[in-house]
Amino acid sequence: SGGAGSIATGSMPLATAWLDEHSGWGHFTAAEHLSKRTATLSGLWNDGELVCSQLRERVSWKYATLSVSGVTGITGAQRTFWDEELHELALRCVRAVCARPHGIIGVDFTYGHDGTALPTEVQPARFYSSIYFLATLGVNMPDLYCRLALDGGHGLPGPAANPIRESHYWVKSVDKLPRLLSPEEFARG
Repeated sequence: SGGAGSIATGSMPLATAWLDEHSGWGHFTAAEHLSKRTATLSGLWNDGELVCSQLRERVSWKYATLSVSGVTGITGAQRTFWDEELHELALRCVRAVCARPHGIIGVDFTYGHDGTALPTEVQPARFYSSIYFLATLGVNMPDLYCRLALDGGHGLPGPAANPIRESHYWVKSVDKLPRLLSPEEFARG
C-alpha cells in the first residue's frame, strides 16, 4: 500500500543494499522502472456487456515527496481524457481475465518511457475513491450499479464508453473537499 518498501533506482548497488536493509530478498519484486505517467479505466459491466466506462490520468501523487519511490497510492490530481486505443486495450485486459465481466472493474496502466501504455493491474469489485469525481461530472457509476442490481438496468441508456472526452481536473487535499477544475483553472494553479 502506498508504495511501501519500494524504491526507484537504476543502480544495482543501491537496489541490493535496499533489499538487504529491508530483508526484501524473496519478498520484494523487481520490475522495469517505467515513466511516472499512469492512467485508469473504470468500467461497469453487466453480464459480459460494458455498461459504462471512463478513462482518467493521474497528474500527481499526493505526498510524493514523503515516499522514496515518489508513489504513495493517493492521487493528488487527475484528469479525464479520451484515448480510443487505450480504451480498447483496457477492455481486452478485462476480457483476458474474465470471460463474462460483471460489476465494477478497474484497469491500471503505467506508460513506458517510449509512451506505450502497459497494463499493470485489473482490479474487480471496487469503486476507486475517485468515483465521486466522475459522478460530479455526470457519470454516476454507483447509481448505475444500484439500478442494475435493483431492476437489471431496465431503461438505462446504451453503453456509455468514455462519455467525458474533454479534460476536467480533480484535485484532492487533506481536510478539504476535492475541487473540480477546468484546464484553464488547473493551469493557473
